[in-house]
Amino acid sequence: MQEKLFHYWDILRGNYWFIPFLFCAVALLSSFLFPYIDRQIITNAINLPQALYLPTTTLRTVLPVIGTSMLSITGTVFSVIIVVLSLTSAQFGPRLLRVFMNDTVTQVTLGLFISTSLYSLLLLPHLEISDGSSDLGISSLFVIISLLLSVGMFIFYVHHIAVSIQAPNVVHEVTKELHAAIDRLTQEKPPEVKEIIEIKRDRNEEYVKVALKVDGYVLSIDGNSLVELAKESNIIIKLLIRPGDFISFSSPVAHIWGDFNQKEISEKIENMVILGNRRSPRYDLECSVDELVELAVRALSPGINDPFTAISVIDRLGSELSYLSTREFQNIHLFDEGDTLRVILKELDFNSVVESAFNQIRQAGRGDVSVVSRLLESLLSITQSANSKEYFESIQRQTNAVVESAKSNFLEEGIDYQAIKKRFDEINTVLKSKMIN
Repeated sequence: MQEKLFHYWDILRGNYWFIPFLFCAVALLSSFLFPYIDRQIITNAINLPQALYLPTTTLRTVLPVIGTSMLSITGTVFSVIIVVLSLTSAQFGPRLLRVFMNDTVTQVTLGLFISTSLYSLLLLPHLEISDGSSDLGISSLFVIISLLLSVGMFIFYVHHIAVSIQAPNVVHEVTKELHAAIDRLTQEKPPEVKEIIEIKRDRNEEYVKVALKVDGYVLSIDGNSLVELAKESNIIIKLLIRPGDFISFSSPVAHIWGDFNQKEISEKIENMVILGNRRSPRYDLECSVDELVELAVRALSPGINDPFTAISVIDRLGSELSYLSTREFQNIHLFDEGDTLRVILKELDFNSVVESAFNQIRQAGRGDVSVVSRLLESLLSITQSANSKEYFESIQRQTNAVVESAKSNFLEEGIDYQAIKKRFDEINTVLKSKMIN
């Protein structure tokens, strides 16, 4: 249930209509609430400064101007958004559009302009027919406050857009999502090891493959509901998928041991697996890694040739993988209340994350000594943080691959290769020291 709520929240958060809709709802409510407060409460109980009560003729002139002006500025903001999205798609890749679609500042700016316009226009019918001072003190004050906030927000929005489309800031935003995913999917202490109490059946019996009649990217899997299903049906479920995988139509997604109705179980599992048209970083750690890698690979392409952006990506990946190397992946075995094994999840390991992070960058930047050197520096940083033999082996494989690639692109007697070899020797020294300890 929690996974579905997060899924729907991510959909709403990535839409340009949700926050503006909330602002418009507040504007609609305020257009009735504030006039009521002015006429039914304040007039009879509170004496406000006379300056708040603007002439009715002034309000009849100013309110339509504010309403139409805010709509015009909203059109300008929409134009800026389209330009930014176009630049992002061309420069950083279409997958990075998600980062800008989730930008709260843009959504709040749109909502503030549209709601200010709406409130100003909806306030017009509440004006008196006479030409004396209006009795809408609080209502008029709210218009002025909204207008000032809109002007300030427009200035801030222009600054925000100018900053946010810079490559280092785009890298930083994706890195924050990667860090959040690491915190969400790993833990500081090793997972608790429980004695597996098998269901009373011969585990050598043949399992049944279960497929789903849907396709798409796996966004999340409701593990708690799967445990409940397995307990109710007295079965063991071994998943063949994890968030980030693509499910083809009728491809196997699980192996199940036990006696069960295959059609019924398939339908229930289908409801517990949330699919989408694109990957999401919430439960897919490699999604943010792949987005960072895409930034680096595009930067290293001949058409862009920007090794500094690639180096910035490598630095961020090295920092996050160093952090990941100090943590433990969550237990893939899920148990019911009686500590009976019910669900086995598909494992995500450190080696697959390291390969996702460095393989494509290594291949795209093999001819650039600055990129190769920074890759080795990042691997050295990860080595110094890691504390597991499995992690050391992954780092060693990646380091060897970087150096082998360098041998085919640089003369072994040259100064570039010697600098690379020095980094390689430093990593090996640290690895040997840690393996001995």
